[in-house]
Amino acid sequence: MTEPALSSQLLGLVAIFIGIFILMLLTAKKEEAEQKTVIIIEEAEDFREVARRNLKNCDRGFTYDSQPPVGLPSTINDVPQDFRVCIEDYDRLASDYQDEARKNDILRSQNANLLEENGRLLYKEMTIDFRQNPRKWRAKT
Repeated sequence: MTEPALSSQLLGLVAIFIGIFILMLLTAKKEEAEQKTVIIIEEAEDFREVARRNLKNCDRGFTYDSQPPVGLPSTINDVPQDFRVCIEDYDRLASDYQDEARKNDILRSQNANLLEENGRLLYKEMTIDFRQNPRKWRAKT
């Protein structure tokens, strides 16, 4: 076997360098795209942090300690009639919901018991049918 010509060796070497250069370019572009997304995420987090700090510090002096609420209704009778009707409707709906939830729990437990009993009866019926007609179940006797 003879050694390849010098021009072929140089051409192969150039092809290898071009391939490595292309891989390096692709890797650099990918890393740049990742850095851009990281920068965008960090900027958004910084903005949220500044907004949180501003909201936290904006009204430190305006609290219940310095200005207690005055004139708030203490009982349902102090509330205007329109709001009183809404509150009573809400209370009625809440109690109805709680009643339905209790009924659903009772029905769920009854349903579980019925399913269990139904499973037992089905198993019993299948075993009786198997004993009477084993060919139907393709059992070898």
